[in-house]
Amino acid sequence: MCPDDPNGTSRCTAGVCGISCDAGFSLCSGECVDTDVDRDHCGSCGNGCSGSELCVSGTCGTTCPLGETQCGGQCTNTGTDPLNCSSCGTVCPKPPNSTRTCVGAVCGFTCLANFADCDGNAGNGCEVNSLSDPTHCNSCTVACNSTNAMASCVAGACQVTCNPEFGDCDGDPSNGCECGLLNGCTMSTATDMTGQSQITVEFGSSIGHRYVPGCIVVSVGTEIVFDGNFNPHPMVGGTVAGGTAVPDATSPFWPEVTSGGSASFTLGTPGTFPYYCPAHFQLGMMSTIYVVP
Repeated sequence: MCPDDPNGTSRCTAGVCGISCDAGFSLCSGECVDTDVDRDHCGSCGNGCSGSELCVSGTCGTTCPLGETQCGGQCTNTGTDPLNCSSCGTVCPKPPNSTRTCVGAVCGFTCLANFADCDGNAGNGCEVNSLSDPTHCNSCTVACNSTNAMASCVAGACQVTCNPEFGDCDGDPSNGCECGLLNGCTMSTATDMTGQSQITVEFGSSIGHRYVPGCIVVSVGTEIVFDGNFNPHPMVGGTVAGGTAVPDATSPFWPEVTSGGSASFTLGTPGTFPYYCPAHFQLGMMSTIYVVP
């Protein structure tokens, strides 16, 4: 474990310990010092004051300026010095992920960039990383919405990974995954292919376990031609929910097609017609066709 410094934050880079000094401090001989008041590094690293001289505003001298107090051979303002806050030797605590402060001779702390004190508990300091905490994403008051989803915070922005059978149809992660999916589809996000008399849906072979195009909106009277090998990839109308497939004998895609390389269906009535591959629906081989007047 790398040693800490009262005026900086320890770090480990490529297996070597180092220190990042707090604002107003400089790294001299492995320590973070205030060169305005440090007798050994007065004005710059290694510039030491002699004898009883004090370091005042980065210059060696013999007396402290008005409003400052001599503490341990240094002149300081006990109203603002976090190492001598209100009196000499009173060191303000430094909670995690913060910089200690002294304002009006009262100790406090300021959170480091991208950290926040959301619970108001000084004991645990700035406990929240606002770039990655989904309950405090970029702000103590912003919790990512996990409705029907697993919420995450990435670089201070909410993201959602939708649960099965749900989707983020409006593209707004603030309301989670607000819409239900029918065989992976919603009409609002389906591809509009209305006005075409015939549409070919391919599957299997180089296409894989999916239908292309999938999730489409077509006009009444459109002929849908399924083109692929039905032997390994049978197809039937019905729904998939909760990992269970339920065939629908009222579907236009009935009965189940189990052989051949092509099958044609003319969709003559408006409606919503989901379908799937009984052998591979668990791999996502399912879709829906929406028929509109």
